[in-house]
Amino acid sequence: MNVKDKFTELKQIVDHETKAKIEEAEKICLAKDKEDDLFEMNNSLKNKNAAKENTDELKAHGRCITHLLHMLVKALFATFDDEERNIIKYQIAGSHKKQHEVSHAVFMRKVQAEVLLISGAGRSGKPIATTHAATLMQIFSAWMVEHATKIDRELSAHLIGKAPQSELEKEIYLGDMGKKIVTLKVPHSFKSFLGSDNASIQDRNMYEKMKKLLKLQEAKQ
Repeated sequence: MNVKDKFTELKQIVDHETKAKIEEAEKICLAKDKEDDLFEMNNSLKNKNAAKENTDELKAHGRCITHLLHMLVKALFATFDDEERNIIKYQIAGSHKKQHEVSHAVFMRKVQAEVLLISGAGRSGKPIATTHAATLMQIFSAWMVEHATKIDRELSAHLIGKAPQSELEKEIYLGDMGKKIVTLKVPHSFKSFLGSDNASIQDRNMYEKMKKLLKLQEAKQ
């Protein structure tokens, strides 16, 4: 039985004077219920608006992160592509070439997996866990220690005297990678990996998904 029904029942069993007082109390009580309902509706609307604003903010943040990842992947691929072209162009030993290409493919696969996790969360408007940034930094830190300071240094020694200084000092600017005219240069090592038996269907699907999420356009070669 609701409040209104209870008041109706009481009015039927009391005298006229008491009935008048009950009716007065009923008006106050029902008005209070209506006020409470309006208050709840207002709070509900505020909560919905706050949730929408929060989601919109997360999506905007996600778009910024996705654009940075777009530039990072293009810069990384361009660096490896340039390096591998120099290995072929200046006829560096086959053993060194293979070592480089295997390392590049493994590294790009790791980066791709983490990039997909980050960009996927950003696009859906979900909070991006800080652990993703930490993982990405760990991947690059390990690369600097294990590859850049050893294998790349050996490559530089092989290229000195063969390649012009301009090739050795060539730089790729991350900021330039944000331009739409700059397409994705896929290194030979990664193309070979994706086309080999070592790559699973999931590897190939992940690569296509990454291109779609980051809006990457492959360079025509």
